[in-house]
Amino acid sequence: MSSQSEIIWESRYRYLETQFEFLVTNLSTIVEAGDRQSGGAKLMIRKIIIKDIEDGKLIYCVADGTNLGFCFEVYRDTKLVHSTGYQRLNSYLVEDLRAVNRCRVKVISYESNKEVEEWKKV
Repeated sequence: MSSQSEIIWESRYRYLETQFEFLVTNLSTIVEAGDRQSGGAKLMIRKIIIKDIEDGKLIYCVADGTNLGFCFEVYRDTKLVHSTGYQRLNSYLVEDLRAVNRCRVKVISYESNKEVEEWKKV
């Protein structure tokens, strides 16, 4: 890549970076204002997405609420194989697919100390 192309690419990247930061900042302001008006976002799991990737399956949890923690538990039939414990990360990689066939995702709001959970076939 020529130095001129590199300069153009870098300037465009920096511009996109500032636009993204602006959007994220304003979105969080709007969400926080809405939470204050409604007395806080209702804790709920919107969906659990399981995506096949090269290393296994990636489980994502999309949830509403404030100050959330996510716990991923994977099972083989009724036997618990692995639990992540509560974490801020909303995804978990299942590498040994032979060992599991179901997962349970638990979401907690540390703010309201409420918890919801949902089961999904892997």
